[in-house]
Amino acid sequence: FIVNTILHSDLNEILKLDLSGLLSNTNFFLPTSSFTNFRHNINYPLPTKSLTLLHVAAYADNIEAFIFLHKNGLSISLKSAHGYLPIHYACASGSKEIVSYILSIDPTQAQKKYILIL
Repeated sequence: FIVNTILHSDLNEILKLDLSGLLSNTNFFLPTSSFTNFRHNINYPLPTKSLTLLHVAAYADNIEAFIFLHKNGLSISLKSAHGYLPIHYACASGSKEIVSYILSIDPTQAQKKYILIL
């Protein structure tokens, strides 16, 4: 339910979510159906399981949700269970606004050690 809200809703719906206990959780996944709803296909290059809500927002190119989650305690440096940062999901899904937002806060994420080769 929470993942679908982030994938498909505006900020008003996201503000209604109870995020207590969920901010550092890495047990979220991208449902297969989301690949057809966005510009991706089933061959999405990054793991789709064991993600934080920030990774999901980055994938969905939902800048409002991303900023809301970040301002409510999720770190842009929090890695998924597989070691990927939200910036990797933002780059892979073409989320230019989210990439810009992340780099405005932490420009070091553009350094070579963070580069993901797809």
